[in-house]
Amino acid sequence: ERAAALTPRDPLPRYRMGVLLASKLDDTTGAEEQFRQALALAPDYRPASQALGELLAGRGECDVAAELLLPASGHALAPVAQGNAHVLIGQCLLAHRQPHEGLGHLETAVSLAPESTRYRLVLARGLVAAEQYRDAIDMYRSVLALEPDNEGAIEGLEALGWSD
Repeated sequence: ERAAALTPRDPLPRYRMGVLLASKLDDTTGAEEQFRQALALAPDYRPASQALGELLAGRGECDVAAELLLPASGHALAPVAQGNAHVLIGQCLLAHRQPHEGLGHLETAVSLAPESTRYRLVLARGLVAAEQYRDAIDMYRSVLALEPDNEGAIEGLEALGWSD
């Protein structure tokens, strides 16, 4: 609070307070308020919009989270940041019974980083959740093609009763 008072136009102290409240004190309401204050000072401040988007996705506010995590086209994100945002939004949508939209975001993440076994595993699990088992098996197998000893893919295939 003192840092915010000393630098009233700087979003950083508010962002840091939000991180502290969320991570150390489990005060997501207070954290949200701090992130919003940081964004009121600097609407394009990516760390605050990222943190607020993640917090809201965790609460199931998928559409608002998407607006924060995937900024308008004038504010390009690095492919990894875009992929991570699509994974968060996809998981949020899947958790709130919007499989078509959720899988679309997960597929976008994989297309942004085709070599990412992490993104592929998340998509495979989403496909299982959406009861698209054939596609899930194919996705798990694509993980194994990239990383033959990947335990997540092996366990996923075993859970589906699949063996080569």
